[in-house]
Amino acid sequence: MQRERLAAASPVKKPRRDHSGSQEAAAATLATTSATCAFVGLRNQGATCYLNSLLQSLYHLSAFRQAVYNVPTEHEPPVASVASTQTSIALALQRVFYQLQFGTSSSAVSTQPLTRSFGWEARDAFVQHDVQELSRVLIDALASSQLAADGTVERLFAGKMESRVECPRVSFKSTRIETFCDLSLTVKGCRDLIESLDQFVQPEHLVGENRYAAEGYGLQDAVKTCRFVTLPPGGLFQDRGIMQCCALTPSSNVAVSVHCSF
Repeated sequence: MQRERLAAASPVKKPRRDHSGSQEAAAATLATTSATCAFVGLRNQGATCYLNSLLQSLYHLSAFRQAVYNVPTEHEPPVASVASTQTSIALALQRVFYQLQFGTSSSAVSTQPLTRSFGWEARDAFVQHDVQELSRVLIDALASSQLAADGTVERLFAGKMESRVECPRVSFKSTRIETFCDLSLTVKGCRDLIESLDQFVQPEHLVGENRYAAEGYGLQDAVKTCRFVTLPPGGLFQDRGIMQCCALTPSSNVAVSVHCSF
């Protein structure tokens, strides 16, 4: 693959307000605005907005994008059609990234070859999948490719966290180091990512029905704490608040709008 060339983004012109009420004039203004923007969108297959958000986020990590381009796929069958299920995830992702980078803003990129490489059928595009689980599918698929050999995936996304459980009433302490590639954080009520991370490491008191099964001591009141040993340069963070909201109201659609800077 040739060396990556990033096109400089042109300033986006704000569309003029159409006082005449003409839908045709508004559409023409929107088309003009899109033509001045250097970014390319992704076509929604039905309920794949979560997939598009994930792909755009990963695409804008330049180190990850270049690593995907570097995966050797020249001996694989080409992406001949959207019906092909023989294409690897790495090759299909290369195609999406290439079209996002060198395509035109007037034509949205199709993700059907990529979802076909997942083994999805047409009806799967209309099912709301878990974005955190999907990100793990992508990362695991790429980790089994050439990216695993040079440690790219681990270097970009893997961090280490120390978890500790202490029982104040007995002499028990447990410590372990875990590797993570994504985290579920609380965003609502936090001004920025730092506050969300601070809230994540707050002590958790395990009492009552949540008492900890300490080896040799049975159920005990305990305090669970964690701290970050290392943080990756490209973290994948899931909003825990949205998952909780959806769990409380499973039969209704809930729109959550939260501002969080990072």
